Amino acid sequence: MSENGDLIRASWHEAGHLVIALHRQLRFGDLKSQNGRPTITNFDLNQNHQSVALFLVAGIAGERIQFNCHDEVGASSDLSMLHAISSKWPLPSEELLLKQATSILHHNMGALTNLQDEIRSASQDSAFDLSPEPLLLDRFSIQEIWEKALER
Repeated sequence: MSENGDLIRASWHEAGHLVIALHRQLRFGDLKSQNGRPTITNFDLNQNHQSVALFLVAGIAGERIQFNCHDEVGASSDLSMLHAISSKWPLPSEELLLKQATSILHHNMGALTNLQDEIRSASQDSAFDLSPEPLLLDRFSIQEIWEKALER
């Protein structure tokens, strides 16, 4: 896939995570570029385990909504964390979690699309930023995009 195609896929992936985090009122930090990929910082795994599990599969759900598939390499760290959590606490199956996350994303499609657009745009702009982890969107901007989408 092209570098631009990877960026578009990564923006749908991270937008999926953010919609679930905002919908479930989960604690997280900013969105930064790490190794050229948008990444949510300071996500607190010590929250409601079912909500954290939904957050972890939401990137896959976001990709599948747009592309009908997901990047297995890109989702590997999310799935590793999901498996670690599910070994400690009872959770629904990965398939059921994906269905639940997909349903939430579909019900918040405006927010998902707006966040994806903002992530993609900020990621493209950050290509000229020489800092090690350029800030793409701060937590307050992400919240503002969510709130505007809910108003519609």
